[in-house]
Amino acid sequence: MTQKILNWGLLSTANINGALIPPLRVSPRNHLLAVGSRSQASAEAYAREWDIPKAHGSYEALLADPEIDVIYNSLPNHLHKEWAIKAVEAGKHVLCEKPLALSLDEVERKLDGRRSIPPRAVTAVPGAEPMRCRPVGEAVLELEGVSFGYRRKADRTLDEVSLEIRRGEMVSLMGNNGSGKSTLLLHFAGLLKPWAGVVRVLGRDLRKSSPWELAGEVGIVFQNPTLMLFNDTVRQELEFGPRSLRMDGETLERTVSEIARTLGVAHLERDNPLALSGGQRLRVALGAVLSMRPRVLLLDEPTSGQDKGNCESLFHHLQTLARNGSTVLFSTHDIDAAVRWSDRLVVMNKGRIIADAPPGEVVRRGEVMAQACLRPPLSYEIGRLMHIEAFTAEELMESVPCCA
Repeated sequence: MTQKILNWGLLSTANINGALIPPLRVSPRNHLLAVGSRSQASAEAYAREWDIPKAHGSYEALLADPEIDVIYNSLPNHLHKEWAIKAVEAGKHVLCEKPLALSLDEVERKLDGRRSIPPRAVTAVPGAEPMRCRPVGEAVLELEGVSFGYRRKADRTLDEVSLEIRRGEMVSLMGNNGSGKSTLLLHFAGLLKPWAGVVRVLGRDLRKSSPWELAGEVGIVFQNPTLMLFNDTVRQELEFGPRSLRMDGETLERTVSEIARTLGVAHLERDNPLALSGGQRLRVALGAVLSMRPRVLLLDEPTSGQDKGNCESLFHHLQTLARNGSTVLFSTHDIDAAVRWSDRLVVMNKGRIIADAPPGEVVRRGEVMAQACLRPPLSYEIGRLMHIEAFTAEELMESVPCCA
């Protein structure tokens, strides 16, 4: 049986994610037919750039094109919701690049009960049982019934949280702002003490330990790296920890130089850290921790302000450390990085863990994703339209049938 070819139209191509184009190019079921922009000139320029046959000088013209089956919507936030609804009203399937602040009831009401609902139009399931992953191996980080709050006892930032992370695991913490991710990391670093429950790190009960006892074994990088930088040069920042731990000169030189190259700050070694950009400061702070070669790494938003190349280098390095026995726990809002690099996703909401499972299992649970204000990776959403399950761009490229 011959499969129908889906004709795609790209809406607001100035913001289109270029990663979308290759998977559509190689799939015989999909055809990039048209682009739509605010003017004919810009639409034609984008059509030439992406080698797409048709160009429409307005969003309305793209939606009115009878040959278009699927609209990819990458309009900015203030227009995204409006034009997603207009596209569905025009009878098109819609793939939205951004979350939509819509409930199922609102979508059904606006679209007269049509079933073509844009992504993220999903409500959470109250009281759903959290998914749990059962790790194996030596426990390195443990929480048992931990509760904590910064103010009154009724206002809990962590609410009876239990978690276990093993040697060699690379685990990501995800969730909406204020869900408790940073607070959880600070407990594992020994910088906060719980109201109730037990925190163990490398077998130590932190109720009976001081943070300095973890020095050299546990490293944490704060979300605001400026709080960690105090030396006159980048080189001095990278050397400070190893020198304090009395690392021998040859090993120190080799370690610091390798970290500087890996994180792309070798050319900044003579610069003052506080004169650098936010993304560069974060890499220097991370390097200052990595140079001590800790057994446990706690990273709060390590992808913040980083370009794709730096993120790739960083996560390749972290993955190598994990394979050699280190344990990495990082918080992030970058679902693509979390899915690609993590062994497990731990998802938090209102101070509780609502999911703890391999990345694919979490992404498949739409109610969990919605409850934590997360949306699936773009590759997963594109794959669903092709009837393919893929969680990364690499998986998607490997799964789509290539043209003869």
